[in-house]
Amino acid sequence: MAQNLKHHDLVASSILDAAATEFATNGPHAAMVDIAARAGVSRATLYNYYSSREELTRAMRTAALSAASQRLAAADLDTVKFHEALRRVTVALVSGGTQLSVTMPLHDVGGHAVAENAIRPSVERLFQRGLNEGALAPIFSARTLTTLFLGILRSAVTVARQ
Repeated sequence: MAQNLKHHDLVASSILDAAATEFATNGPHAAMVDIAARAGVSRATLYNYYSSREELTRAMRTAALSAASQRLAAADLDTVKFHEALRRVTVALVSGGTQLSVTMPLHDVGGHAVAENAIRPSVERLFQRGLNEGALAPIFSARTLTTLFLGILRSAVTVARQ
């Protein structure tokens, strides 16, 4: 039973990685058959794991955000000076690679940036700390700095994968 669960998780992970690569390469309308081929599974297997493009997209977003949240928590941002904490945030988010970069622009039904909203509070708290400690000049608010920072990271990952 445990071996079957492990196999299931490996196949699911392979599909999510393949989907991220296909979405990054071909945009949001990447063909499900191409995702299946890249994952090394049949189209039927893909649909057994994820019954629709929407379900696949949600699973990819959930996995990427969960991993990013875990990396941010493990970064121990409150135990180091601002500049080191900013470096750690950058590494934590950039190391999410294709899955996170493809997920970041995804929006929910209301048009809100779901991915960025999930990680934004941690990043914004860090920028507020930098402002409070005087590590940053108070030219922009923590909110504006967060928006700029996440945009730069998203663009950097997008350029790096081209």
